[in-house]
Amino acid sequence: MIASLLHALLASQLWLGPLPETAQSPPAAIPAPAPRKTPGALLRVALSPTEVVGDVPARVLVAFEQSLTGEVGKYEGVLATGPDQLADVLSTELKGRVRGCAQDPECLVEVAGALGEDEILATEVVLDEGSYAVTLRRVPVQAASSNRVETRKVKRGNGSELLSLVGASVQALYPERGLKPGRTRGVDKEAFERLNPPPLPNWVFWTSAATGVVAAIGGVTYGLLAKDAHDQYQTLAKQSTSSPVSGATLQSLQSQMDSRSKTANILFGVAAGFGVAAGVTAFFTDWHGYRSSVQVQPAPRGATVALGGSF
Repeated sequence: MIASLLHALLASQLWLGPLPETAQSPPAAIPAPAPRKTPGALLRVALSPTEVVGDVPARVLVAFEQSLTGEVGKYEGVLATGPDQLADVLSTELKGRVRGCAQDPECLVEVAGALGEDEILATEVVLDEGSYAVTLRRVPVQAASSNRVETRKVKRGNGSELLSLVGASVQALYPERGLKPGRTRGVDKEAFERLNPPPLPNWVFWTSAATGVVAAIGGVTYGLLAKDAHDQYQTLAKQSTSSPVSGATLQSLQSQMDSRSKTANILFGVAAGFGVAAGVTAFFTDWHGYRSSVQVQPAPRGATVALGGSF
């Protein structure tokens, strides 16, 4: 009886079909979105080579790019890679792509993503009818459109007017970030001096100063000799009241005193003249050698001038 019941139960089980599986494979995991950058998070910013329209001097362009890179790097949590550094790490193919990318956000995003950067800062400088128009375009990798665009115009001068735009322009692009401790906004005085160094080498000042010092020493020396001749004259003049003194001797001492006094006065005048010259040339002297550090040589992106030192 029990065997027949078991047989009937098994038959009904087979007729109803297999029991449903109790263990099922878990659904595929959905990748989490990339975390949104906060003002305190590290932000890697690559500055693409500047797109130039017009006859912008290469020396001015190099100074502007270096100052711009330094300014971006002043902000909290920002790691800036300048155009020269960017050119060193770009492959030949990407170098060809990055030129002409300034107005193409998708192209910039592709380049930035390939380099592991978070953003590209594209720059365009247009020189037209005696005025510069500078456009900075901040392009994040996570979005295929520009986040912020800043355009400023200024009349053309000696190039320092471009550097004066850097501080305010970068501030407008990164309002969510503050400056690092101890940093001040804007290009420092040294960068302006590197761009337009004083015209005189420092040897001009030192030559003027040294000549003035030598002349002053000579004046003092002849002044002492004149005093010595004067003292001898006075001594002999006193002796003449009690004993005979040669008039030729007194006349010789008088001539020496006059000649040496005149020479001393001339030398003091020369010393004063060269002292004034040294004081004036001090204001026009290239004390740091910035002018001699400017070398004409091949530079990235076809520039013809490279600046020595750092900005």
